[in-house]
Amino acid sequence: MATSFYLKIWDVENAELREVGIDSNWNLIADLDSKTSFSATITDLKTLSQVNLGSQVTFYNFDDEVLFDGFIKTIDKDDPFGNDTNIYYLINCVCWCKIAERRFIGDIVENKNVGNTIIDHILPILAQEGVTYGHINCDLQIERITFNYITCYEALNLLQSLVYGYSWYIADETKQLYFYYLANDYLPTKLDANIYHRNFKQSRNMSVYRNTQYLRGGKARTAEQENETPSPLPDGSSRTFTCRFPIAELPTIEINVGGGGWDPQSCGVNGIDDGTKQFYFTYNSPDITQDSTTETVLAVGDLIRITYIGLRDLFIIVDDQEQIRKRATIEDHALPGGAAGCSGIYEAMVQEPAMDNIPVGIQFASGILKKYGDIADKISFSAEDDSFKWALGYLLKVEKASWNINEYFLINQVQMHQLDPTHIEYNLTGLDGALVGGWELYFEELLKRDKTFTINDSEVLVILKNQFEKINHGGEYELEVYNPLLYVSESTYVSESTILGGTKESEANLYD
Repeated sequence: MATSFYLKIWDVENAELREVGIDSNWNLIADLDSKTSFSATITDLKTLSQVNLGSQVTFYNFDDEVLFDGFIKTIDKDDPFGNDTNIYYLINCVCWCKIAERRFIGDIVENKNVGNTIIDHILPILAQEGVTYGHINCDLQIERITFNYITCYEALNLLQSLVYGYSWYIADETKQLYFYYLANDYLPTKLDANIYHRNFKQSRNMSVYRNTQYLRGGKARTAEQENETPSPLPDGSSRTFTCRFPIAELPTIEINVGGGGWDPQSCGVNGIDDGTKQFYFTYNSPDITQDSTTETVLAVGDLIRITYIGLRDLFIIVDDQEQIRKRATIEDHALPGGAAGCSGIYEAMVQEPAMDNIPVGIQFASGILKKYGDIADKISFSAEDDSFKWALGYLLKVEKASWNINEYFLINQVQMHQLDPTHIEYNLTGLDGALVGGWELYFEELLKRDKTFTINDSEVLVILKNQFEKINHGGEYELEVYNPLLYVSESTYVSESTILGGTKESEANLYD
């Protein structure tokens, strides 16, 4: 048994962990959102020749038990005595979860559950960094999700946000990946805050509360657009024709020359199939172009039609009518001057380009709303009881009669620092049931993204009303039209056969 806490760092030259001397000012923070971090000041390298960024560090308590295992992220050198001989190294370390920030994933996953998505698409990438399978089990089915060259860390957070109550981590030392359900483990102890109340605090705030959630997603696929007539009509000079939507995949193109019947045309990808096809398209572009080297330009009276899957920008709104009514009841009161009224609506927006599918987008937005759709209590307290050492992610029963507290709190952060050579003080933070899931940091980062929001004519607007009431009734969605007027944007092409209001006669008079 050691006499105090101690730290070992990987020695590259000798391929082993070697102990170094550290100050007692070390600090360890385990957090469900930002994972685990550790900092310490190395006062004596002992037999270690140098400290390297990225080197493994392992921190032990006086029982030789590993409290932290990870790698060095930053090093700051200091010469506190000004003699160039007593060099101190302030190191900041992160857990193995941060390995996932090094690697990117570019993939489209369809019709798989969350667990198999991680096992089949993310884990093989992280396996190159020594990460192995720990326990991954989540059977929520995903219709389609796009990882558009984001980090594996972001991808895991994205999947975590789809399944309320889950978290993930890469275990110390073993580097095993776990994806697990949080709120099913209870600490064997309970906190009687009437007795054990050192630094006990309770707080409530509405900084992240919302009852209406907006989600700006990526490009969603439309239904098949069958036999659409693109613009302009053949005129003897045009070879480029524009569809209503950008094209998602290889389309079917047909032409009718001189009334001779519909003739299928070959189609390829611009820049790849040049010179080999009759028409060309580009992904996410509404244009198709006729080959100019081998094909005869279509004349006036010829016809062209296209069948294709289009792309629309996805925009989803999910709300909780019960919460809206609750807030309106509480906050609807007369104001100075006689004004009164309060809608009770609290709106928030996130932008997530990876969401390119309506059902998955609804699941994502609903998860955020469920997460932040109630005003939650947060508690914090200090303790020296070692039973709180591994409390992160567990549910702790808290009782404090004078504060009307008698419920379970999810421990979402445990901070440790040294009191004396053999004792640790634990500073803990707990979230009540309204915040079970503990993803504050992740969603805070989502909310910091681009806040310039425009709903344009090419977007899909999906409004899910009363979604918590209707989710168990066959997926019924209540759609609401905010404005019955339709405006044609500059990017909309109107064919010659389309009349916008009035009659053919009045339209013809415009050109007299």
